[in-house]
Amino acid sequence: MKFHEYMTIYEFVRKHDAVMNEIDSLRSREKFYDDLLKSTLVHSIEQRDGINTLHNQAVSEVMWGDISNPYYKIYPGWLPIFGKVKLDVPNEHLESPFKNFLIRFPVDHNIDILTPEPGHEIRSILVNCTRGQDVLPPEKGVTRQFTFWLDFGEVQDGMTNPDIQLPVYTFQNIKFMEDDTIETALARQMAPEKQSPDMKEGLQIPEEVLIDCTKIVVSTCFLATGADKAGAQQLLDPDVLNKHMDRFDATDDPEIKKDLHKKAKNRGKYGWTVGRQHGDISFPGIRGSAGKYDKTDRALHFSHVRSGHFHIVRYGTGKALSKVVFYAQLTVKPELPPQPSKRGYKTR
Repeated sequence: MKFHEYMTIYEFVRKHDAVMNEIDSLRSREKFYDDLLKSTLVHSIEQRDGINTLHNQAVSEVMWGDISNPYYKIYPGWLPIFGKVKLDVPNEHLESPFKNFLIRFPVDHNIDILTPEPGHEIRSILVNCTRGQDVLPPEKGVTRQFTFWLDFGEVQDGMTNPDIQLPVYTFQNIKFMEDDTIETALARQMAPEKQSPDMKEGLQIPEEVLIDCTKIVVSTCFLATGADKAGAQQLLDPDVLNKHMDRFDATDDPEIKKDLHKKAKNRGKYGWTVGRQHGDISFPGIRGSAGKYDKTDRALHFSHVRSGHFHIVRYGTGKALSKVVFYAQLTVKPELPPQPSKRGYKTR
């Protein structure tokens, strides 16, 4: 299965260098970004929306490149499930697996909730997590910020050459204060007065699409930072070179898997797959009222599938601590027969 890539500012300029004739083609990545950040820093401090956004994007790309460009490829069957995650949880449960990472989506995933317009499906999301003291511009009370660069395949003509199609990424951020839930922080940031004038130009992304994309970022963080749990381990696999895939799948030796992952990283492929070996999923499971599993005295007569889901688990002395854990899909009472289908003709 093919997955979308993310094109950095540097990769774009290098690709079109001969046409743009603006930079020395031998300039290193480090030198390019150093010059770009110096030229945008003053305007960023002045809080000019367009330049500020460009500066923050460049910072995110530099930090992402410095840690070998980690990514997560999410297989299509799991996108609807990730889009159902609840956001009304304390923001302290949201931890990023890296300061910067990329989420890559399948090519032609055909999921309506992630496609604001035909031909503009979500392709990738570059995520940056910044602590309060490093948030630019600074804001009182903000403890940290998650910033997303969403690629919906939007482009615009170059200012000096219409033959050059500039990729345009949708900018979204969430600023957390100490007592925020993820939901309240997102709602505050999506309020009309918080929207940049730039957001009214170009491709318009509906609010519900941005919320679903946020849920996928949150789900990926929950899964990646809770990978010590069996449920997460079943879904999360190191991404390896294509020539090593069969060997990776055939072994249960963690050292061999680790070595194959390291070889892929040395070749510039440092990532994980989500759900690659679990395409046969079912959802939703049979739940009680309000989405809870109710305890009753009734005996089960049929087996059923309980879908994979995230759950807040309390632990520690007096159950005072809590964390988010992923429970993998399972069949409840597999020894029982499945429930008969209710489809068919009515009889009198």
